[in-house]
Amino acid sequence: MRKMKLFTVVLCIAMLMTLIPSTVLASDTITDVATAAEIRAALENDAGAHVRLTKDITFTTSNAADPDVGVYLGEGCYTIDLNGKTLKYSYRTGGEFSDNGSPVVTGQAQLLVINGPGTMIGGTHGLEQVDQFGTLVVNGGTFKGVMGYGVRVTGGIVYINGGTISGNFGGIEHEDGIVVLNGGDIKSVRQTNLMPPQKRGLVRDGVFTGKTVLEDVVLSADNLTIAKGSSMRVIRGGGLIVKNSFVNNGTFAWEGGLQCIGGNAAIKPDAQGNHTPVNILFDMSFTSLEIQERAALNILNGATVTVTGAFFTASNSSVDARDGTLRLLGSIDHRGHAEGVPELDAGSGGRDYDQSNRAAMRLKSLGLFQGVGTNPDGSTNFDLTRVPSRTEALVMLIRLLGKEAEANSGSWKHPFTDVPAWAQEEVGYAYEKGLTKGSSPTEFGTGPASVQMYLTFVLRALGYSDAAGGQFTWDKSEELARRVGILTDDVHLDDFRRADMVLISEAALSARLKDSDMTLLEKLTSEGATAPSEQSVR
Repeated sequence: MRKMKLFTVVLCIAMLMTLIPSTVLASDTITDVATAAEIRAALENDAGAHVRLTKDITFTTSNAADPDVGVYLGEGCYTIDLNGKTLKYSYRTGGEFSDNGSPVVTGQAQLLVINGPGTMIGGTHGLEQVDQFGTLVVNGGTFKGVMGYGVRVTGGIVYINGGTISGNFGGIEHEDGIVVLNGGDIKSVRQTNLMPPQKRGLVRDGVFTGKTVLEDVVLSADNLTIAKGSSMRVIRGGGLIVKNSFVNNGTFAWEGGLQCIGGNAAIKPDAQGNHTPVNILFDMSFTSLEIQERAALNILNGATVTVTGAFFTASNSSVDARDGTLRLLGSIDHRGHAEGVPELDAGSGGRDYDQSNRAAMRLKSLGLFQGVGTNPDGSTNFDLTRVPSRTEALVMLIRLLGKEAEANSGSWKHPFTDVPAWAQEEVGYAYEKGLTKGSSPTEFGTGPASVQMYLTFVLRALGYSDAAGGQFTWDKSEELARRVGILTDDVHLDDFRRADMVLISEAALSARLKDSDMTLLEKLTSEGATAPSEQSVR
């Protein structure tokens, strides 16, 4: 049994306009093709390809894949740029050796994107979408079927975003699958072969009519209304994404797979509790994403999935982004398994970013940590997944010493040429007070801060010394840090990030100063150093 495929088409983050698919990822390598042999060589594989016509190409029985099909796609993701040219299977009568096939048939492809302008002509159909687990996106061009239809659909999802589609019997022959009409000039949509089981539906002007089961395919729309008498079920690996308004005047059931209404997304396992994955092939953005126990998400085709708010994975769930990117901007509560996702620390049970986010919020309330900006949902972007810089570590030292106000009120000087504008006063203060010498006479150093460096800074703030005869040495700062309680098991020593920096900083607030019963927080409070800062710093 061939492996199941799922396609999710959504908003391209760079466009920030619509959830309707339109183009392939910008990183695709484009291959120019000028002959039937070249286009077949590029597309008849499972790796996927992006081709651009540079000349008109005509298939006949002598150069086509078979007497009915010019080129069969493999099982990957493909794009054809018509580039103003014509791709056709010539029509000629003549009995057994007639040329009357379709130029392109999707076969078992996960995705085919057609970009115009240009023309596709078939002796039968101009283009055929036949895989029940595949998706076809038509962004433009002219499609003609001399003896059949411009586009024939027997399964999967077809998005018509533009172009002109016509044929001898009509524009689109709709036998099965879902056709979404977003634009273009279409002669007609003719529904044929009403044989069960059916997964057929039509979306026109945002209204769905039909009876469909979304299994291993995901339907995506800006707004969607299920018409009275129509039905839609979302089951294993399938999904529904509606960017704005969703109205159910018929029957709707979410039994498994992905559901996203208004930006809030969740993935359920199938009814048997199996890890049937939702496969994401395009850049997309969610306000929140919950992956429930035994549910799975795969990010493929180089896609980037961005979650601007809360991200949650239950135990025994799975995230695989080895062929894509998962970008997390909000709170993180990860309890499942992950591969190819540095933020989730694959293989070790994951980082508890929710814990570090709470620590960052507490530090911010005390004026000790400000973040790097604002997330799209209005929350503070603490950028906890990034490795901290030497400058950020030094600024935190000055705050933990209770000297930020003093640093910002003086005219401190330093010789360094690589200090960012937001940290000029702090670095100048640290230089004049002998807290840092920089990496060279003219450079402070823009590299990352190590865990040993940051622990050294915090231990200094507690009154300990790493000078000759002191209580510790910087390269073995972990030993003393554990004893005084600022280095917990939640801190990652080998992959130090801003999340770890805030965990150490928060723990330091409860630590006692050297040879004292006073905690660091009590000291900062007594000195008035915990008043919220007006500086827009990190």
